[in-house]
Amino acid sequence: MKLKTFLRIPPVADCGVGYYRQWLPLKTAEDKKKLEMKCLNFSFGERNDESGNAFKDPTVDEISKVVRWADIMYYARNDVPQYIAEAGGVRDFYIETQQIYKPLVLDIDDNIHATRPYNPGYRSFHPNSMNNVWNVKSLGVFDALTVSTENLKNWYSNHTDRPIYVCPNSLDWKERDDVLKMDFKNSDLFKKKPGEIRLGWTGSAAHWENLKHIEPVIYKILDNFPQTTFYLTGLFGDLFSNQKYIQEGRIVSTPWAKLKKWPILNREVNFDIALAPLCDNDFNRAKSNLRLLEYASAKFPVICSPVEPYKTFSNKEVVFATEKDEWYDAIEDLIKNEDKRKNLSEALYTRAKKEYNIDKNYKIWLNALTEIYEKSQKAFKNSLKKR
Repeated sequence: MKLKTFLRIPPVADCGVGYYRQWLPLKTAEDKKKLEMKCLNFSFGERNDESGNAFKDPTVDEISKVVRWADIMYYARNDVPQYIAEAGGVRDFYIETQQIYKPLVLDIDDNIHATRPYNPGYRSFHPNSMNNVWNVKSLGVFDALTVSTENLKNWYSNHTDRPIYVCPNSLDWKERDDVLKMDFKNSDLFKKKPGEIRLGWTGSAAHWENLKHIEPVIYKILDNFPQTTFYLTGLFGDLFSNQKYIQEGRIVSTPWAKLKKWPILNREVNFDIALAPLCDNDFNRAKSNLRLLEYASAKFPVICSPVEPYKTFSNKEVVFATEKDEWYDAIEDLIKNEDKRKNLSEALYTRAKKEYNIDKNYKIWLNALTEIYEKSQKAFKNSLKKR
């Protein structure tokens, strides 16, 4: 039997969250004919269908139609009462009216209870916020959880007795290797000045605190090594706003990419040294190593913080740096050592492709959902016998 799976990805997760955590692994399983899936209104963050019509959150009737078909329901996290009530209500309807059990699974990809004040999401997920309260309350509604890291599993294990499965973020390496073969010679981003060594960072505005840690280091590097430049994405307030370097083209803000085009931009930025600073706090310890996987897929050597998610790699594959002088020394060393940059990038690429490949790791999701379904059916049948 192929498990029929309904993916519920709300607008707040219609982005990389929904893609990496649900759509990619289950679409891979479906392509391999291991399960069937239906997903309402996932648009890769574009919020429009192929005809250009704006997507809307599905109606109760639309959801009911898909749930009627499904064996199991897989929901992205959305910490509001109406969304949680919808999930439990749909499941309970089938229990009461048809004596059919359709288990509910919740995916969680961040420890929202540790959200930092520097994160734009802090307005919604500050301590004692309603979103945080509903996040914990939702644990009593869902039958099981999937999470991206062991850290998240450990945290949520203290708040629920529901089974929790770790499903690590993984990449479509066939797609990424196809991008590596592309010719970017005519790309404005890819071109470099003679002798230029490009440092870079990619990510979202949620990383202000992490980038602030290395801002003085980058300025010192630019001062001391005139062949260096620094490229970055995101919105960071007053970070990296030195007008002299901006006007000289040595600090460059790269454009955002749509989700479908992201693998291309990820390679097109053409970093010689990729940076992944991460402050050591509860929020960051729960994060995954996805940034390193992205860099690895483009064959960039990486300097990163020795924080829990990045310790999944060794100092043979990345360079670790904590204090500001360590960051400076690590960057200086790689600027001066092209062979070391090449060796690190190859080692990181090889390990990441082997261990975080969705072509293999989709089975982790498939096995988890299958086990959840089978156990729920057995438990439900036993409960019916006792009535």
